[in-house]
Amino acid sequence: MPKDIYTLKMFPLTLKPLGRFLLPILLAAILATPGSLYAKRSETTEVIQALTQQIASTPDGKPKAKLHLYRARHYAKLGQKIEANNDYQAALKHHYAGWIANEYGYFLFNCGEYGLSYKTAKKVIKDFPQFAQEATKLKKKAGDKFKEQYLEENPPEIVMNVEVDPNQVTRLDLVRKQQANKSRIYKYPSVTKASNTSSGSSSTKTKPKPRST
Repeated sequence: MPKDIYTLKMFPLTLKPLGRFLLPILLAAILATPGSLYAKRSETTEVIQALTQQIASTPDGKPKAKLHLYRARHYAKLGQKIEANNDYQAALKHHYAGWIANEYGYFLFNCGEYGLSYKTAKKVIKDFPQFAQEATKLKKKAGDKFKEQYLEENPPEIVMNVEVDPNQVTRLDLVRKQQANKSRIYKYPSVTKASNTSSGSSSTKTKPKPRST
C-alpha cells in the first residue's frame, strides 16, 4: 500500500494517431475516478452525495463497505476527518478486511492519531498476516511518532524521592576540603618576636620550682 493513499500514479502516454482521439476520453475517465487529485471541491461534494444515495440503497456486506470506503476518502480530501473516520469504521463493520483496516491505520496516522494508528497496525498484523509487512512499517512509524509526541507533551522531571543523608560525603565536600588544605599550606607563616638580652643573645625563661614544705 502506498504511503499516501490518495496519490494517483501517473504513467507516460505514447500518442499514436488513434491515441490522440482516445486521450480526451481517458483524461475524462481519470477525472471522474473517485479520489482523483484533479477533482475540484464541488465535484468531490457531488461524488459524496452520489455515494450517500448508493449507500442507502445497497444491502449490508462487502459492496456497502466499499462505498463507505470511497466516501471516507472523499471526506478526507475535504478535511472532514470525523465523517471520514465514521465511514472507515462503517466499512470495517460491514466487511472486516485487511486492506480496509490497513488503509484505516494510515488514515489515523495522517490525522496525527499515532496511538490509534499503532493499535490498528498491531491488529492488522495479528488478524491479517498477508498485510503484516506493510502494517509492521506503519506500526514502527506510528510508535516513533507517539513517543515523540508524548515526550513533547510530558517533558521528564527530576524528582527527589530519597531523603538526603547529612553524613554523606559528596564530591563537592571533598573539593572544599582539598581547597582548605591548600590554603593552609600556602598561608604566610606568622612571625613571633624574640626578646633580646643585653649581650644580644636570646634569653629563655625558666619555670619556677615548686616550694618545698
